[in-house]
Amino acid sequence: MNRAIYVSSLAAASWLGFAAPSWSDTITAGSCSQSDVQAAIDSSADGDDVIVPNGSCTWTSNVSIRGKGIHLHSASVGGVTITHSAGSRDLLIVLADQSHNVEISGFRFLPGSVSNPAHYILVEGIGKPVLVHDLYMRIEDFGVSCIRWGARGGVIWNNVFESRDRGGAGSGCLPIKAESNEFDVSWTTPSTFGTDDVGGDQNVYIEDNTFRAIIYQAIDPDGNARVVIRHNTFDNSAMASHGADTGPDGMRHAEVYDNRFIFTASGSEYDFPLALNNFMYIRGGSWVITDNEIDDIRSQLWGDKDEIMVTVQNLRRRSGPYPCWTTYPVPRQFGQGYDTAPTLEPAYIWNNTGDGQLTPQLSDYDPDQCGNNLHTDDFVQEGRDYFLEAKPGYRKYPYPHPLRDDRPAPKAPSGLQVN
Repeated sequence: MNRAIYVSSLAAASWLGFAAPSWSDTITAGSCSQSDVQAAIDSSADGDDVIVPNGSCTWTSNVSIRGKGIHLHSASVGGVTITHSAGSRDLLIVLADQSHNVEISGFRFLPGSVSNPAHYILVEGIGKPVLVHDLYMRIEDFGVSCIRWGARGGVIWNNVFESRDRGGAGSGCLPIKAESNEFDVSWTTPSTFGTDDVGGDQNVYIEDNTFRAIIYQAIDPDGNARVVIRHNTFDNSAMASHGADTGPDGMRHAEVYDNRFIFTASGSEYDFPLALNNFMYIRGGSWVITDNEIDDIRSQLWGDKDEIMVTVQNLRRRSGPYPCWTTYPVPRQFGQGYDTAPTLEPAYIWNNTGDGQLTPQLSDYDPDQCGNNLHTDDFVQEGRDYFLEAKPGYRKYPYPHPLRDDRPAPKAPSGLQVN
């Protein structure tokens, strides 16, 4: 980053209330083994830079970062490969720090002896936004998921999430599961769309990532989540969301903009066409969907699919806190939010391009477990629950997120031997 850009970034950070982090010291792990990495973390202090030497290692137990805001990274981007062989346990557990941003970058994660509900990274806690970037993560169908994000705020960028399971195409796994651990707080405070997230630390920003061959839930905002999904490439991959139909809360709100949604109708690399049913499957909360380029999901093998699907599962599903609901609105359904009390907070969908269907299509949960003969189109209406026009007063939050560029480079390690 040249000096002019760096100074400009610092000014933007100051305007948004961020202070550029600085690292106090540099610690180099003895190797990429689980024990050496944990020892280096344990010997570090809040604000330190912790480097893992390049190499390949298998971890059979987890590593944790708790009570200190450090930057844990490989000696070079992609230079450290970690294989998850810790069964159903989460591999790297991160607790947000109160004084420094915890930062994770540069690793490659591969599945070994692993099973659901394992994740490569688990992020929890309330503190400075956690930063995760420049990772490669491979998933397999019903094997390991990538990141479970239980913290308020954070930035996830420049990562590659890929399935190489040709049969399931990652259908049973999650690259990013966003689910706030603050329980109902997100639903009892006003929304933070766009620049309403004044400090840039209330929403989880997922930007400039690539998702490959993950056909159901490349990103899944769930209970209380507030997410901004922008400038990503969904390469034959779909995103999902959860309403208050299985869990107690349902996602709060999502912004989806400036993304590229790609469908490949034929080819051999991933056994194209993949069985994509949609690019977005929406089950609740309030949304902004704008300026995306969206392909038509159409193939000779699977037929023509709807690109943006909306459902209210509670009408026909006997689960969660509001089963078999019969009156409008269903709590926390699509187009619902919060002001001084739960209220209508419509979704806005506009200015998307591509040859796909650019307006939401309504679908029902099947089978009908309730027998009330109710349907999503009885509860979701254009001009009330969603609008095909710009959201009044909406402005996108500054891109890229200021925390991406306002950090000095790590100190050069001494005595490091790269394999």
